[in-house]
Amino acid sequence: MTLPIHRINAVSTLVEVDDRRFNATQLSVKGTGSFTVEIGPGVFKLSGQVFGDLRVVDEGDLVTVESGEVTVNTRIEKEDFIIEDNVLYGYSKPMIVSVTVNKDVITKLNYKYSYKSANIKIRVDGCSVYFNAITSPFLSAWLYINEGVVYVEKELAGLNIAVLRRQERREVREVISQEGGLQPSLT
Repeated sequence: MTLPIHRINAVSTLVEVDDRRFNATQLSVKGTGSFTVEIGPGVFKLSGQVFGDLRVVDEGDLVTVESGEVTVNTRIEKEDFIIEDNVLYGYSKPMIVSVTVNKDVITKLNYKYSYKSANIKIRVDGCSVYFNAITSPFLSAWLYINEGVVYVEKELAGLNIAVLRRQERREVREVISQEGGLQPSLT
């Protein structure tokens, strides 16, 4: 049986789920899916899809999109990262990414790896996630991923994060390159 696929797009305070449109300053997405998030000073974009039966709740300033249960455990059970120059990659269960925006974008991975950049792009592929964003009056986002491999690269233009469903750590770079994700700067 194939699970239904639902489109989600958000730009600033405009949220579109399939063919429905909402105006909200907060967005919450819970379920399994694939999407890209771009965040910077004055910039919030989310585009992608979630899989499964969909439930959308419009509470005025908050739109909640749910397509399944995601149990949140904020204690990091396993973390296996390699850090080389401007790259961090490896496996984490769970993985928590928090983003705050003032003049710069401050990103924290698993409460301890901190990055300061002009903007951030996060790509999630096929993972169980819980994503929250506040887009006004300030910009802040929080992303919880049950488990997955991560590839983080800091470039002059900004910070790039790719998260894929579980693979072996040694395969992370190859999988991300083959799936058209971030191209590793190190060989």
